[in-house]
Amino acid sequence: MESLNRPVRLYGHTPTFGYLENAWKSHRFPHSLLLSGPSGIGKTTFAFHVAKHLLNPDVGPDLGASALSEESPYTQQIYSLGHPDLLYISPEKAGGLIHVQDIRKIHRLHNQKPVIGKWRAIIIDGPLNLNASNALLKVLEEPRAHVCIMVLVPWIHQVMATLRSRCTHLPLQALPPQEMDAFLRDQIPEIPMDHGVFLRTASQRRPGLAERIHALDGYDLYQKLLKNLGLLFKDLTALHRFFAQQDEAKVSLALYFLEQFFIRLCYRAEGQNVLWTSEDESVFDMFLTRIPVPNLATLALEVPKMLSQYKKYHLNFDQTLTRLVGHIFEQRKT
Repeated sequence: MESLNRPVRLYGHTPTFGYLENAWKSHRFPHSLLLSGPSGIGKTTFAFHVAKHLLNPDVGPDLGASALSEESPYTQQIYSLGHPDLLYISPEKAGGLIHVQDIRKIHRLHNQKPVIGKWRAIIIDGPLNLNASNALLKVLEEPRAHVCIMVLVPWIHQVMATLRSRCTHLPLQALPPQEMDAFLRDQIPEIPMDHGVFLRTASQRRPGLAERIHALDGYDLYQKLLKNLGLLFKDLTALHRFFAQQDEAKVSLALYFLEQFFIRLCYRAEGQNVLWTSEDESVFDMFLTRIPVPNLATLALEVPKMLSQYKKYHLNFDQTLTRLVGHIFEQRKT
């Protein structure tokens, strides 16, 4: 990432930032943070929000009141990743790992005094391979005053135990409904009401995921997926044709929708309201009439597992999809 695509405004996560404010006031601000949470929850935004406070040359005893203004030249340096007291590290490829040579970049910033203000901020945005983890552990074993290292990962167990023990863990949760609504109003305005409801529920109140869904015309993509799921018991090739018509980014998003469909199907069988759109109900009902309720739990576990293996081991997509469809048919009533 060469720069941020827009100014950093934090939505939600108020209790988590409040914890850091209290730690700051008591002069116990952590020198290493481990931010965890699913993709799109706001880990990167939160880390840069913290950086905007720490890198203010006039940061005072009240951390919450010390954010740099949008007009400050230092803010623009942060957004362009050109601030001399900020280092941002991420994998070269999406879904990749951070390597030891990336961690070596930390040493210069870690061992020198800040250039502009009183603090330095280092953001490591992604999981690390073993060598990188060991290199970072050596850095954290000798913490420096006025340096904050933030490690961002989807799941805490992607970080080895010795590293976790050196960090203050801050798990980020889904936004409260009112904060998610504010995000949608501010960042994705002028969308139809039904699209807004869909974005809120389909994203599980994760703002970054909502943006991705919107950018990829996720509402229409989901409707097409739903239509082909409705055809599945009459036409075994329906899902294959649907996915063959999508580009790589939309395939990835549609796989997320597919995972969530079978998870929500279990909750629907229990009578819970898990509809994303009004069209969900008829497709859910069709599956519920064909698959016994006990077998739905098997699908809810196995479908995400199959898709996870496809992504992790780079399996053949058509073969994975054929296995998945076959597994769905195996769960039908006899």
